[in-house]
Amino acid sequence: MKYEFIDVAPKGGLRAKKTEAFEECKKIIEEKAAMGWELVQVIAVGNEKSGVGMLVHYTIIFKVND
Repeated sequence: MKYEFIDVAPKGGLRAKKTEAFEECKKIIEEKAAMGWELVQVIAVGNEKSGVGMLVHYTIIFKVND
């Protein structure tokens, strides 16, 4: 089994729509699924030093059988 991790950073700063980065995640999930990869999980990664609620990026985890 092989795994792939893809990070998607928030886009557009304060002017971005609330779901802009997550919409990018959905697009990546659909593209990888079409190539035979299976979605394992989407993780919202926060900043460990600055406190709760500050999103650094989303990590999308896929797997595929070799």
